[in-house]
Amino acid sequence: MAQVWLMQQYAVLMGMSGAGLTNGLYLPPGAVVIQLVPYPFRVQLDVGGLAELLGAGDRGYMEWRNKHSDLTDYETGDTVVTVAELVDVARAALDQFVERRRSKNGRRRALERHADAVREFQRAHDEL
Repeated sequence: MAQVWLMQQYAVLMGMSGAGLTNGLYLPPGAVVIQLVPYPFRVQLDVGGLAELLGAGDRGYMEWRNKHSDLTDYETGDTVVTVAELVDVARAALDQFVERRRSKNGRRRALERHADAVREFQRAHDEL
């Protein structure tokens, strides 16, 4: 339960492609998942199903794909990443999170204004 509570505190979850990212299912609405996809060295990964699951609902989804064969250790399968690329994708995810929150708040305010207008119309109609 503690792990679920922690996930609900995050705005962005970033991790290597794999089962650990399924924790992203517990992210709050508007949060963004970033899946880090390694350079294909032995097998081609099918990340589509996980991507669809993680991006469902009100969560955002992004991918960073390692396109640098020179940053991959083919013996171990380890991927070396440049910090600048990850910082850029993390910034983009935070921007997406903020935009999703603004958009949600904007929709909420529009619905509140609509509800106010309906109540005003009903009040005026009742006075007739």
